[in-house]
Amino acid sequence: MAVDEDFILAMSEGISSVAPVNTAAPTGMDAATTPWEDLGAMSTDGLTNNNDETRTTFKRWGSIAVFKTVITDKATTFEVTFLESNPVVLGVYHRMGSTPTPDSTSHIISVVDDTTGTRDPRAFLFDVLDGTNHVRYYCPNAEVTATKAIEHKMDGLTSYGVTITAYPDENGVAIARSYLLDAIVAGG
Repeated sequence: MAVDEDFILAMSEGISSVAPVNTAAPTGMDAATTPWEDLGAMSTDGLTNNNDETRTTFKRWGSIAVFKTVITDKATTFEVTFLESNPVVLGVYHRMGSTPTPDSTSHIISVVDDTTGTRDPRAFLFDVLDGTNHVRYYCPNAEVTATKAIEHKMDGLTSYGVTITAYPDENGVAIARSYLLDAIVAGG
């Protein structure tokens, strides 16, 4: 088989956006607009999409060979680290349910820890780009399920690492993936 380099992707930049749970995705590969909010700069670690499955295997009596497997668990997560301490990131990282509004006089953004276990489901949109190649992940119902430690130190940036878990919406869709690739547009 010949190698078609137009199908080899480096995905060197990306945009992460958030909106209220079940917000519709933009049409096609259009840019996200209101109510979608841009989460700003991300670390060079980029975006990691994990698709974890657990299977139970079955064997017949008298045989060591597996003859059937059944998927018993599936979890789809995204890992990303945000580099901006903007209100949108702070609201997502601290699971506030919305974007906090700075005080109009003091300009202070107040964040209070949730001690009741309140969930913060939202819609997430991840656009990853390599030139004009574009891959989109749309998660209509997802939430931050893990956070990394925030470090404030002299030789590093303050960052907000999160794991986002995608859940099926009322139509059974956890993630809708879209690909716009140069090789296909060019007829490859």
